[in-house]
Amino acid sequence: MADEKPGVDKSAGGPPAYSRREHRPTGVQQNGRFPYFEQINRPDAPLTPHDFYPRIKLIERKVPTIRIAPEAYKRMQLYVELARLEVGWLGTAERLESGDFYIEHVFLLTQNAGAAHAKISEEGQMDLYKHLIQSGRREDTRRLFFWGHSHVRMETLPSPQDDATMVELQEQGNKWFIRGILNKLGRAQFDVYLYESNLQFIDVPWEIWSPQPVAEEAPKTGLAAVAEGLGGLKQRVVKGTKRFIESLSNDPVVKPRTQMRGPLPISDELRAEVEAEIREKVTISYLPDLARGYGELPLLEDLARERDAEIRAQGEAPAEASEGAPGAAPAEASEETPGAAPRAAAQIPGPPEALPPVTTKSGE
Repeated sequence: MADEKPGVDKSAGGPPAYSRREHRPTGVQQNGRFPYFEQINRPDAPLTPHDFYPRIKLIERKVPTIRIAPEAYKRMQLYVELARLEVGWLGTAERLESGDFYIEHVFLLTQNAGAAHAKISEEGQMDLYKHLIQSGRREDTRRLFFWGHSHVRMETLPSPQDDATMVELQEQGNKWFIRGILNKLGRAQFDVYLYESNLQFIDVPWEIWSPQPVAEEAPKTGLAAVAEGLGGLKQRVVKGTKRFIESLSNDPVVKPRTQMRGPLPISDELRAEVEAEIREKVTISYLPDLARGYGELPLLEDLARERDAEIRAQGEAPAEASEGAPGAAPAEASEETPGAAPRAAAQIPGPPEALPPVTTKSGE
């Protein structure tokens, strides 16, 4: 049997043996051999780079904990629960004297949500800055050190786009930043980037924290608990079918089968407020825009046709086509020539050649 390469511990399956001997007593037998005597018999050699095995050791520094204000927790819970696709938000955060971090407020951004991406849009940032300044909260514009987004029902592991976003935040001169990835399955992962120290803490502990004690919702008992827990097979099938149909909708808000019950009670007023906020700030697109602004899946083209037909029956041109569809006649054209079919009605989601062009008879 051939001798092993000197200085490499093949049985360990990882770093060179000599990189691990710094904490081992010299001359102790390892794998039936005495490395001390092997070192004695080896000839002297010039200093050369070895097979490096870098690692990080924290010296008197604990792993930070993310502390989340109750209001911020509730809003993030609703963002994840109600948003159909991936959505993102920014939040105010500060570094405490203990080394932990505190997330106090979160703000949903104006954005176009996708099925598998979430970015910090410039439009969303500018809208948020204007809102904070107009609300007399200019100081909060300098405390936006938290970026959170949902992964819907996927794992909370960061995507390449998520990592690229953190690099951009570093290039903007931030000394530190927090990233949160949450999903509908109840998992929330927070990573802390200490740019100045070139450190990243992955999946750090987090907790809901408030200076004041938080009242907990009393659990249901008796008949109320029994009624809440009962559900038949037919009801589950109906809900599952409705959920599948709703998944193809362009409505940015999805109605959950049951409201999530977390450690904090969420009022109906806050739920309605966040639902309205999502409808106002979030637009969704499953596929790239197809010259119309719909962004639906191909399965929704028929619904778009029906919608246009209803609008034409009312004598109105589709707003989407008149605004940005290439080659579409302006909306005023339908007013100037009563009875003529508007050219914009020929524009539908999908390739332009999907329907023949609209023609009009002379003399009408």
